[in-house]
Amino acid sequence: MRESIQSHLDTFRAEIAEYERLVACDRTQYLKIEVDSILELPRVLIKARIAAKMTQKELADRLGLEENRIKQYEDSDYQCASWMEIIDITEALAVELKTASFGVDFQEMEIRKTSLAEFVERQRKQLEVKAQKVEK
Repeated sequence: MRESIQSHLDTFRAEIAEYERLVACDRTQYLKIEVDSILELPRVLIKARIAAKMTQKELADRLGLEENRIKQYEDSDYQCASWMEIIDITEALAVELKTASFGVDFQEMEIRKTSLAEFVERQRKQLEVKAQKVEK
């Protein structure tokens, strides 16, 4: 149990150090945020906002949105945002993709095909159940 607590403490300390680095960055210099996956884009947007010393309200105002919308985006790692909303936010924060390399793992694709088919089938069954309830 002690190792688990230590691991959480180390993670928390690393997050604090990253936050302090972002807040203290020189805004006259270009900030480079490196990621290993496009799935990290939400964290990039949050880090860019923090480094710009911009509040969620200020970002929302720039985009003509309510502050709680930006809070929802960040709290959900942008899962509730459309692709166009994410693009608008990258524009507002001047986040640019400088270089990219995407790999396609065909073996992993086959593994995911099965789980995706199972997911789609579960969704279809849930919709059928809902439709049956509505008919009654």
